[in-house]
Amino acid sequence: MMKASGIHYFFAGKWPIKIWMVVFPLVAGTWAGSSCWTLLVSPANWKAPLVFLGLVLLASLLGYFVGILVGWPVIGLLYYDRSLKNGEPFKRGDTVQILVGQHRDRIVPVIEAFDYAPYAGGHRIRVDLGPDVKDNVFGSSEILRLAVGNSSAQEEQKQPNQASDATSEPAPGTGSSAHQGCRSAGVMPLPER
Repeated sequence: MMKASGIHYFFAGKWPIKIWMVVFPLVAGTWAGSSCWTLLVSPANWKAPLVFLGLVLLASLLGYFVGILVGWPVIGLLYYDRSLKNGEPFKRGDTVQILVGQHRDRIVPVIEAFDYAPYAGGHRIRVDLGPDVKDNVFGSSEILRLAVGNSSAQEEQKQPNQASDATSEPAPGTGSSAHQGCRSAGVMPLPER
């Protein structure tokens, strides 16, 4: 059984994103300030300190937006790696530990796992916190799998194989045997012509 460590809580609290979004503007503002410090040392007129402040603020704003553009690939890969280490992909029946929020350190079962943005890798996991709790959806970096559930055995019992046991022919009305294999693997088959 895996135990949550400090790095799990660090990523679950979104600290890498927070640090990244503070460091980029800070570095850009510091760079602009160090490049233009002579405006403060010997100001030619009263506008020089205002120009200095304007340049530092502009560089910080530019650093913020550059941090967003550069950060998504870097932070995205870090969070993808962390979600795999936390037990992704989660499935119904898994036992997980919540790492954030008011339910931190609770051990609960997974109700369902779904994608809210499959093109962007947006995985969300709904856990069982009781009937009266509404905020029971977490990101894959905000929970940690402690034990694998046995939902695959339960699903097989619910959906018995519809193919005939005596032959490899499918049961009437179920399509070809190749399509049966695709459906059981979760792949959408091509339409028959």
